[in-house]
Amino acid sequence: MSGSVSRYVHNIADNCHGKVVVEIGAGKGLVKEISLISLHAKLFIGIDPSRNVSKNPYVHTFQTATLEECQLEDASVDIIYSIYVMEHILDPGPTLARAYSILKPGGKFYAITVNKKHYFASISQLFDRLELKKAYIEKVMRAKYELAFGFKTYYNFNDHDDVCKAMSANNYKSVNIFEETDNSLLDYYFPRPFKFMPYLISRLFSRSSWTKNVMVIEATK
Repeated sequence: MSGSVSRYVHNIADNCHGKVVVEIGAGKGLVKEISLISLHAKLFIGIDPSRNVSKNPYVHTFQTATLEECQLEDASVDIIYSIYVMEHILDPGPTLARAYSILKPGGKFYAITVNKKHYFASISQLFDRLELKKAYIEKVMRAKYELAFGFKTYYNFNDHDDVCKAMSANNYKSVNIFEETDNSLLDYYFPRPFKFMPYLISRLFSRSSWTKNVMVIEATK
């Protein structure tokens, strides 16, 4: 568990007591600390188009669907969140609009995602264009493509201006955006002899915003 994801999940868990919570892209439930949300929430709903969501041990109930397709009533949810999902959505507008409609007044939308300004985003997009990502993950990293989050990336909700425009267009208020560096997230993608590189780059360019690979978004309906 990376430090940034741990802090993010704990923040949601601390604020979900007795509330209805939805996770977008819940999948199999690979983040064990999500058990805290399961423990505290009144109702915890996992949403994912993949059937893997049926294997998620933490959600109380699930729907095999995208958020836009899910069967939830308007103004019925207190918290909606995602973990490294927004970068994989080509057009975030419909997702944000649907989230807004099912949130209660004062409800919270959270997202942790990749900072588009970070060099990792540029490398990921290059690998997508060259169709090298799957081969790199399976041959170099020796990992399963799905478990390595190898899905195609678009980064259309991954810098400050894009987030603010999208949230404003969908009537969200009190939008807060935080950026931080968490090199432990990058360890997974670098072969063993090169795992030192993210840490070295961060140290050499510590004052540069493009070494901050994590973006956390919090908005209120």
